[in-house]
Amino acid sequence: GYIKNNMDDKAIDLFNKIQAPDEIIIMLLFNACAQLDTPAALNLTKKVSKEIPKSFLSNSNLSTSLLDALMKCGDVEYAQTLFDASTIKVLSMYGAMMSGYNKENNLSKVLDLFNRMKLDRIEPDIIIYLYLIKALSHYGDDSLIEAIVKQIPHSFLVDNRQQIALINMRVC
Repeated sequence: GYIKNNMDDKAIDLFNKIQAPDEIIIMLLFNACAQLDTPAALNLTKKVSKEIPKSFLSNSNLSTSLLDALMKCGDVEYAQTLFDASTIKVLSMYGAMMSGYNKENNLSKVLDLFNRMKLDRIEPDIIIYLYLIKALSHYGDDSLIEAIVKQIPHSFLVDNRQQIALINMRVC
């Protein structure tokens, strides 16, 4: 309830009172830290990520929450290291990384992740294409933009979010 009501500090205080948090509690902690986006939240995220059993990282929801917290709190290198070390990568993990690299205005990393997804045979969803379009909106190579837009399934192009993002990309 604290996280849902943007009371992330209280959620973290409650977490600190729990003796043996399970995967769900840790995932909620990472979500709270991501929302706080402070140095203290980053330190707590890193501390907890190093203390949790490695088996917890096989939970893709927990891994995604961890990557999201690290990217939002600004530790891109550690997030990338954990992402690279992950043996099973899922769509949401790619999304967390792409969102973080968009925040850093790092188009090449967003494109690299998109290409890795294709190599890993992970089918992008509309959110991934939105991250990609956002990254491309800061880029001037019309041929690259056109090549990427051609890859977007027609069913996604009728979505208002996708149309607005494409219009903004062409206007910017």
